Amino acid sequence: MTSILSKLTGLNKAINTTAKVEMTDHQVLQCKEALNRDNRGPTVNPNRFDYAIPYRVSVNYSNKWYNFGNFASADVAAAVGTIVSVAFFGDKAVAGAYDETLVEGAEEFNDWLADKRNADVIAKANGEQPSVRDGGALEETTNNVDTGKNPF
Repeated sequence: MTSILSKLTGLNKAINTTAKVEMTDHQVLQCKEALNRDNRGPTVNPNRFDYAIPYRVSVNYSNKWYNFGNFASADVAAAVGTIVSVAFFGDKAVAGAYDETLVEGAEEFNDWLADKRNADVIAKANGEQPSVRDGGALEETTNNVDTGKNPF
């Protein structure tokens, strides 16, 4: 009789990954100050859970938080945050400051655009659907669906 452990030897092995390092309270405060100083927009916040990917894009709408990813680049986070702001608030949106040429060439921005979970938000920002504030419904997404590369 073959043991269960010998049957498992052919499985893919877990690989070592870089451990996430949380920001200290002081680092979170410094990150918030830099985001405000550089006018990155109200939807860009510190990602306290990963120092290497320090920016989180999220919006609180009707007392519910909607998260749209964590980013290594403040410019990419501000661009995504602006898209999210327009999707939620339409012509009342607030744009964050970002370098368009830097963002357009950034892999994490292109990955975010290509992720089908963001299609609804992108359509609203493009004016193809009404903003959430103007009555547009927001499609609920789940994180347990395998969509390939996950920018979140």
